[in-house]
Amino acid sequence: MNKSGRRRITRNREVKSCERCIAGKRKCDKDKPKCERCTRLGIICLYPTRAGLKKSALVSNSSEDSSTLHFLVEANNKTTSNNFQIVTNLTGEVSVFIPTNHFPFYGLFSKLDDTFTITQGNSGVNDVFDFSRFTTKILSLRQLKAKIPAKELGDHFISHFFSEIFPLVPIIDRDDFLLKWKTYWEEPYSFSDLNALILMFGVFFSSCVSIQLNSLYHGPPDFASSDLDRHKMEYFECVENIRYLLKTDICPSIPAISSLGLMYYVSSLNCYGLAAAISTLQRYCQMAGLHRKTSQLPEKPLKEILYGFVTYLDSLVSVYHGLPTQVDPRVSEITEISDALPESVHVLAFFARFFSARICARSRTSLNKINGPSAHDVRKLKKDFKKVQRVVKSINEKISDSQYLPTSDKDFVKAGNQLFLRRAAYFLVVMKIIVETSDQEKLVDLSCHHKELLIQSLLLMNESFILISQLPNSGRGCLWFARNTYPLEAILIVISNLETYPTEGINFSNLSHKERYTTCDSIDYISGDIRAILLEKCCDALQQIECLWPPVLRELFRKIVEIKERTLCKGRGSCDTTCSAVVKANVAQSTR
Repeated sequence: MNKSGRRRITRNREVKSCERCIAGKRKCDKDKPKCERCTRLGIICLYPTRAGLKKSALVSNSSEDSSTLHFLVEANNKTTSNNFQIVTNLTGEVSVFIPTNHFPFYGLFSKLDDTFTITQGNSGVNDVFDFSRFTTKILSLRQLKAKIPAKELGDHFISHFFSEIFPLVPIIDRDDFLLKWKTYWEEPYSFSDLNALILMFGVFFSSCVSIQLNSLYHGPPDFASSDLDRHKMEYFECVENIRYLLKTDICPSIPAISSLGLMYYVSSLNCYGLAAAISTLQRYCQMAGLHRKTSQLPEKPLKEILYGFVTYLDSLVSVYHGLPTQVDPRVSEITEISDALPESVHVLAFFARFFSARICARSRTSLNKINGPSAHDVRKLKKDFKKVQRVVKSINEKISDSQYLPTSDKDFVKAGNQLFLRRAAYFLVVMKIIVETSDQEKLVDLSCHHKELLIQSLLLMNESFILISQLPNSGRGCLWFARNTYPLEAILIVISNLETYPTEGINFSNLSHKERYTTCDSIDYISGDIRAILLEKCCDALQQIECLWPPVLRELFRKIVEIKERTLCKGRGSCDTTCSAVVKANVAQSTR
């Protein structure tokens, strides 16, 4: 009997549908060993071993991690919608928010285990820094200054910072910083400028992370890894102590915001796990008045660049992790696109990435609306995207004409600008398809044959592998920047299309002249089928930098590579002569 006094009706008939279709409330064709829907989605298909199998067995039986992860999907909860899912553990003590458009064209359950693995897994020792560590040491000014590295080591950290990090994050005054460093060593005992100290420790910390990543990629490090770990922890503790001494929560300063922003960006994977910290930085910027313009001059003042940088970090949180952007353009003057561009090459390049990332974040936020994006959202964002496209084109032309950068550096910087522009275009296509398609089942099917989505995925993969391949030639060791390049969802879409339509030739021959992309000399983008070769090129490039990722992301990427290899091997037997030749050529090239 239930609470209303009515007898509960139970079904005794045998459940013949597979567990995936039962959980998704979809019609199952009951074909064994794998039903048609699970085959089409590329997910594990399991049939219940007894009648009345509970839904709680779905995840626990379908994942290799079932011994440690036991999650229930609240399919009937009123707080869920087509755009997000709330997942809890069996006891209700853990609740995880999963945007379904994390991989928008693939079944939620097929990606759930990977998402949990990334959320719950070990981040690795050398790959990212855990900013959730609790600092218990209370340091005086004298103790803080005792943590300053010896001058030779400090000079090395500073030189590395201005060579490898500052060109991509131009948010400090170089001349003023070097002057403060010189002043400190002239009178170290009387030096008491806490704002200068917090910026110094932020620079030292960021250089330690960058040097450590370079050692993972290039081989034997200049410093012992344990020493760099110790330095990082010490510098982090110093920054946290100075934040307390400066009363940053009450009166934040530009050096404090700069130091924290540098540390968060360089030592994380696209600011993963730092949503609350970045939101706090946004508040610091507003408290310091950085969101208001003070000058109409073409050359941007430092405070505007810094606010743009923190807004950029907020965009990364939104784009890569599905959380809504915290920036309200109605109260910010810095996020507007201005016709007057700065003269500095590095600041120019940063603003190209900044404007593209803002369009990405706004699209991502629209995707996560409870009722989904509207046609008005798509029209407005497409209009803004075209404006950003023109600005990025103008910036890249200025960079090409610059006399201050060598050609190799110019190519690397322009590729970084194009990469974010391509990701913005990809999100806009996702929005457009979701607006045009109300049926979720049909939406999944569209991943296989939607031409515009496929082209944008290919363009994103192309810019990603070119950026990584240009890194050795750029003369820089900006591996902390390149490791954030992983278009995994685009790779999955291309694999899905190639598996479904192995003989269809896809290339960029019909692209509009406005769709600019970086070219690789070994690829014919205009004729033939470029899907297989771009898959190979992109995955090969990502394999070069996967040593810089946390273990959980490496494992996810290796699973995707396995799917790619199976698809290409399968394609060798079913593709036509042209496609088969391309696949064989790529396999031979990767073997060599």
